[in-house]
Amino acid sequence: MIDSLKPCPFCGSRAKLFHDTSSDYAEHWSWQVYCNNCGCGIEYQETAEIVTKKWNKRDERATFDEKRL
Repeated sequence: MIDSLKPCPFCGSRAKLFHDTSSDYAEHWSWQVYCNNCGCGIEYQETAEIVTKKWNKRDERATFDEKRL
């Protein structure tokens, strides 16, 4: 099961899960998450589950307050 994506850690906007099937990445490293607003993202990963977990991981010292959303 894929967890839902947390908002962008930089601007708080919605993030998007993207599956690239148009390149050589399609067989191995084809999943990416990026912010619809500021464009920050996480590098391609092998599965949607892996990239989602990496995107959702937050440093406890982060200053963005997700409770404001």
